[in-house]
Amino acid sequence: MFNVHTQPRFSLPGVVKYFICGLLFLTFSASAEVTLSTTGAQNTLVLMVNFQENPDEQPLTQVQASELVFGEVNQFYQENSYGQTWLTGQVAGWLNLPISNQICDFGAVQAAADDQAQAQGISVTSYDRVIYLMTKTSCISEGMATKDGVPTRTYINGVFTARVIAHELGHNFSLYHSHALDCGDQTISDTCTVMEYGDTYDVMGGSDIGYLNTFQKEQLGWLEGGYSSVITEVTQDGTYSIANYETQGFDQPLTIKVPRGINPDSGLMSYFYIEYRQAVGFDSFLADRSYTYFRDDVTDGVVIRIADEGDATSSYLLHLKTDSQYKDIYGRNDWYDPAMPVGGSYTDPLSGTTLNLVSAANGIAEVSVTLGSANTSAPDTTTPAEETPVTEPAPIAVNDVVVINSKTSVDIDVLANDSNLSASWLVAFSQPKWGTVEQLSDGTLRYIPGKKFRTSDSFSYTITNGTLSSTATVSISLEEAVVDNTDSTDSTKKVPPGKNK
Repeated sequence: MFNVHTQPRFSLPGVVKYFICGLLFLTFSASAEVTLSTTGAQNTLVLMVNFQENPDEQPLTQVQASELVFGEVNQFYQENSYGQTWLTGQVAGWLNLPISNQICDFGAVQAAADDQAQAQGISVTSYDRVIYLMTKTSCISEGMATKDGVPTRTYINGVFTARVIAHELGHNFSLYHSHALDCGDQTISDTCTVMEYGDTYDVMGGSDIGYLNTFQKEQLGWLEGGYSSVITEVTQDGTYSIANYETQGFDQPLTIKVPRGINPDSGLMSYFYIEYRQAVGFDSFLADRSYTYFRDDVTDGVVIRIADEGDATSSYLLHLKTDSQYKDIYGRNDWYDPAMPVGGSYTDPLSGTTLNLVSAANGIAEVSVTLGSANTSAPDTTTPAEETPVTEPAPIAVNDVVVINSKTSVDIDVLANDSNLSASWLVAFSQPKWGTVEQLSDGTLRYIPGKKFRTSDSFSYTITNGTLSSTATVSISLEEAVVDNTDSTDSTKKVPPGKNK
């Protein structure tokens, strides 16, 4: 049995909650205390299972599953931990379970799969962690994971990607989601919204398999002893240098950690964490974000988060570019480009500390830090801003009509005309009859007409705030331009439906 964690616990002055985007984000986890080590070999069993309706559906071979889990996912955790953590084990299956895929019951899947594995001579309980790769069930979530018990369990629901598996293993390792803090026109203010999965650089937040942020690595014990050299903890004013975060070594600083003083709500010491992210290794997805949607190079800056020491749920990405052209056009902050640019400066309202990015080039960033009066381990005596809870209204998805004039793909920002989006995200979309739909890294959807597409098609999508949801339809119609040869000048007319061959 496991407990589902659906809402963050937070203790930041003046903030509530939020998240952005993606069909991969209903991946919740158990909240009990972890009991397994997160360093060394992680002895892992992978069980591939299908159901009574689809005994012949086997989308992966054992070799492919092994390459996925013990290849790509293993490499991800080895690099994150600087070689301190790795996966080892075996793949078994396919196991055809005597249960239906039309119900959502991960517990039943676990029991049936374990029974069949045991019958084949596999000692399930001798492993540290068990991953169930299931063909699709009726569950809306693409993954779920436990934190308590030995072995820990990961349930992957029809989406066999390294990102989903790495995210759920993060929960197995005790991690919570990596959030973001949206304060509108400010970086931090009295009234903000917490984005549950809003950290778009971190596999525990966004839709890409980005490296775990520094605070998350601290929770796993990966930055202790000789590995602590990757963090420079600021104790006095100065200019501090860090290498790009993806550097595979621990002999130079990769993060600047700046004290903010005591969080008056939690009583815990709060810190800034500053990283210089580049499109390298598992962060290579950052290259696709640059020079689209009115962005420049998204890696020309430093990424800044805040977190409270001793609160594993308190990792929040900050937005240091709240006056962007993207925001002017779309009316919301662009969480694919929140980094502080070179020359940018920010003064923290809690501590009075000022951060300034002096330079960022050739794999090195230099940050000037001027500490404020509240940077102390003693309780802050200033009057804190009160936390202002906000009850998020239900999201409203509005139907879209898209007209194309040729049988080519079209990118659609389905959220552009929807309402009450500050705490909502795209959670699912259907596939149309005459084409396909895919989600892009910026959260928009791309419709691709199929060979049998003629004049129209449609699909639906759903948005949610974690509690309430709303569904709308996107209608696609073709209106090809044609030449009217009865006149000496070119003109266009609408082609009647059904006449376009």
